[in-house]
Amino acid sequence: GSAPVALHTPAAATAAAPPAAAAVPAAAATAAAPDTGGASSSSRAAGAAAPAPVLDVIAAACCDVRRAGGMFSGCYTHVDGDLISYGFSTGYKQRDPGLGAALLSLKNSNSSNSSSSSSMEEAVGDGSVVAAFGESDWDYEHGLFGDVRCVCSDAGNALVWCGADGGARVKALRAPEPAGAPRCKDAACNRSDNGMRLQYTFCTAGEGGHAGLHVTGTKVFAAMGSGALLVWDIAELEPQQAWRVSARALNMDEPMSEDEDEAEGSDGSDSYVGNMGGRDIDGMSLDDLECSKGTAPHATLRLQRPASSFSFAVRQTCLLAAAGPPDTLAAACSALYHENNIVMTYDLETQRAKRLLLGHLGGIMDIAPAPAAWHGAQHVFATAAETGDVKIWDVRSRGGAAAITLSAGSDRGMHAVALVAGSSSSGGGGSGSSQLGAGQYCFAGGRT
Repeated sequence: GSAPVALHTPAAATAAAPPAAAAVPAAAATAAAPDTGGASSSSRAAGAAAPAPVLDVIAAACCDVRRAGGMFSGCYTHVDGDLISYGFSTGYKQRDPGLGAALLSLKNSNSSNSSSSSSMEEAVGDGSVVAAFGESDWDYEHGLFGDVRCVCSDAGNALVWCGADGGARVKALRAPEPAGAPRCKDAACNRSDNGMRLQYTFCTAGEGGHAGLHVTGTKVFAAMGSGALLVWDIAELEPQQAWRVSARALNMDEPMSEDEDEAEGSDGSDSYVGNMGGRDIDGMSLDDLECSKGTAPHATLRLQRPASSFSFAVRQTCLLAAAGPPDTLAAACSALYHENNIVMTYDLETQRAKRLLLGHLGGIMDIAPAPAAWHGAQHVFATAAETGDVKIWDVRSRGGAAAITLSAGSDRGMHAVALVAGSSSSGGGGSGSSQLGAGQYCFAGGRT
């Protein structure tokens, strides 16, 4: 389960046709990015050829993945610092929801302590950078009924958030933590111990599917398909105190006894029983399904709709890092508008639209913000479309067009995109480099 991933930047990084892309954690890809601005690197120290000038564009690149393990295919992932969370499908015919999290660890394979963690295999001793998983929980006991559709790593509060159950609930579970690491006390759940991995259940029913989960400090935002922005503040919200079960969960078609009905409440308003979606319930017990309806939002906001839109549905969102006061936070959304795909940016504090961005002809499959390491570039984000193009957007632009469009040279869909930082990344030029964009990379992948 949790083998390290050895990454290399091949000498022929400008090959005419890229090989099939391999999915690796964003932090691992970051470690593999070449240091174009630093004074030295391991490859140059070994006598390798000098790198191409910074202004040259890398047309194609390849990560040599020696070993990879522990991650699930087709999963939703999110990284915050060293914490990666992921939702996936598992079980009989991939019908069961899965949720996991791990701490990422980057080491040099020549290091004597490169396999110090019990969950890391012996690293390849060739000087390559190794990305491995340290403390981890590969499959939480989450109590969900339906598929996980979005996840959010919350390293600041040591939580993993997930949106699931057909858009009806959001749950937060305790994240893996380094041994002895103190927890931030801003959130109420970190000032007390409820004795469970499960910390919170939030009710999000009636607003369409989950389009994104975002955390800023102790505020939790759930962007919904209807355009609703549901908000909770966990600063004073005590964690859930019990794992609630319901006799209806596995026996929805059978009448309950009087004792069971009394335990549920006269109208069952405190319980949630979701659609099992064809899951195999043989061998399952009531304790496998957590049936809290969840805490209602502390506030329900509405994102401004585009003018004269026949239909409006938020598909995915990302939260851009704050470049100033909180009211400059923006959420970028992909939406359905006249059967074309658009991107809108919003002021998170007022929910008013800031920009309407056009350019994708096919469906938007993924959206990703610039990492915090892109200092001074928190106004940048990327989208990937089913038509095979990737666009980089700048929310400061007065027009509605993308700042950069990247093409794979085919119409094969791009299903994922990530903006990552190399060791010289600083937005306006990295350490040892005065070139704009030095150390800033865009990775995208799709079907081979």
